[in-house]
Amino acid sequence: MEERIMPMLTLLIAATMLQAEPQKDVPAPESPAALVSRMIGRYSKANSLVGTIRFTQQLASASIGIDTELQVEKPSKLYIRQVRRSSDPRQWLVTSNGNMFSYNAPFERSRPGERLVEPVSQGGAKQDVRQIYSAVTASIGDRSMPLDVLIGRVEDLKYRRFQWATMAYLEGPGNKIRVVGGSWREYGDAVPTGTYEMWISEAGDLVKVIQKETISPDPRSGPQTIISTWDVAVKVNAPLNQALFTLAR
Repeated sequence: MEERIMPMLTLLIAATMLQAEPQKDVPAPESPAALVSRMIGRYSKANSLVGTIRFTQQLASASIGIDTELQVEKPSKLYIRQVRRSSDPRQWLVTSNGNMFSYNAPFERSRPGERLVEPVSQGGAKQDVRQIYSAVTASIGDRSMPLDVLIGRVEDLKYRRFQWATMAYLEGPGNKIRVVGGSWREYGDAVPTGTYEMWISEAGDLVKVIQKETISPDPRSGPQTIISTWDVAVKVNAPLNQALFTLAR
């Protein structure tokens, strides 16, 4: 009996020691900030972006939406088409063929259908997609956080980072989607007035953004919550439709 028990005890002790021994080379869990940084880096390193953003905003029973079609080929080709879904539809269009870019004249100074055309090369330097985007943001209908993240202009990313007053992992839908979120504020040192969520895939793709902001437009009705949702379906380094980069005048 003793001869049979000893080998079993030896195996049991060995297994216990293996379990107790600290594991080596096991990476630490990815922090929320690291996941967001990886997402931003994924888009920054991409040679091209293709896809859509669907924006919906709700306040009580009222809602409005804007659909964005996006195509980017770095360094200087850009296509942004936005269509407002409402009883008062409107369209915005940005095109850059790499040599010239065009966009709707800003609303406050425009005539119906007026477009502005500029050379990509200015001041002896060729502008990239980020600089072109900076020039046209006053002339699009939905200048959103997802669009800022996808384009990746440093100044825009810094502004968005300050809006995220806190950042932690939240309960998500699963299916390899992680949700990062927390308190939201309008600008860097403002008091938080809402919350935000960023749904990010395992690969680092932005899938959805939900922002909730409490406002008091009428003291008689009390605080109300604006819910803004952006459903993002943008692929990295996907096939391009070069015809979309044709300059629209």
